[in-house]
Amino acid sequence: MLLYYGGLLLIFFHGTTFLLYLVLIAILIYTAVAEEKFLRKRFPKYKDYLKITGRFFPKMRTRGQK
Repeated sequence: MLLYYGGLLLIFFHGTTFLLYLVLIAILIYTAVAEEKFLRKRFPKYKDYLKITGRFFPKMRTRGQK
């Protein structure tokens, strides 16, 4: 979704389009934080899961790391 709208932003660059893209990013970040908060309360082991995963992009592991 971010890549799609980011591509549209590059093709149809305008101040309004850029502002709407920033609003979209803010909404997605707010939603992700609220969802993670809910999941931490609902599933106690979710906190451990967050240590090995990224919010929007996967975390890169180094060699020998599990």
